[in-house]
Amino acid sequence: MASNVADFPFGRLHLSRITYICDLQKNYPIIPLGVIAEIRAPNVRVLGLIARARLSDDETKLVGSLYKSGIATPFDFIKSDFEWLAEERERSLKDLVGSRSQSFSFAVPQEQSVRLLASKGPVAKESACDELRKWRDKEFWAMLAELRPDPSNVDRVREISDLAA
Repeated sequence: MASNVADFPFGRLHLSRITYICDLQKNYPIIPLGVIAEIRAPNVRVLGLIARARLSDDETKLVGSLYKSGIATPFDFIKSDFEWLAEERERSLKDLVGSRSQSFSFAVPQEQSVRLLASKGPVAKESACDELRKWRDKEFWAMLAELRPDPSNVDRVREISDLAA
């Protein structure tokens, strides 16, 4: 007798918060910049980035001179790391941890299992993209809520996804 229950495949989701620590020696604020995410399954790899379009003037004043010009527009600043990861398919989010200074950092990725709708083909890709966006965006807004007293005053955000089979 055939089963009516579908066997949904699982993928591994990795989420990494991207922040800037204003002063490692003092109790200065941590500026939330964005979240980068990756889902890997046997036949699918999906990457996604969501980041703030720009920092406030007050936040930009707190940034050290090394990063001041670039980090004022976090999405544009982080996009090159995202593109590198997309091109280097054997790499993972873990390779970004420690790749920059201690002030500008990619957190050690959180890992969890996610259920996909299919194991290959267009449905698997779209299912992975949907799951990635859901978890990436949820983590981004949670980070803003934790690190900013009023996340509603954050200027627009930008996002990008890369689908790779």
